[in-house]
Amino acid sequence: MARLFDDYLSSGRQAEAWATLNSTGWSLPDARAAAERLAAATDRPLLALQLRAWIAFSQQTDMPERYGY
Repeated sequence: MARLFDDYLSSGRQAEAWATLNSTGWSLPDARAAAERLAAATDRPLLALQLRAWIAFSQQTDMPERYGY
C-alpha cells in the first residue's frame, strides 16, 4: 500500500492517495506517516485537519503499534 500511495502522491493524484490510505494493509506508524505527508501536500484545509485529527486520535489508542488496519 505504501508504494502505491507514494506513487499517487508524487504524481499529484491526491484523491487516489487518500483512497489508498483508506484501504486495508497499513501498519499504524506507516499510515500516520502517509497521512502527515498528504496533509502537508494538500491545498484542502479541511482534509489536512481531518488527517491530523486522525493522527492524533490514532496516537491515543491502546492498539499496539504493530497492528494494522
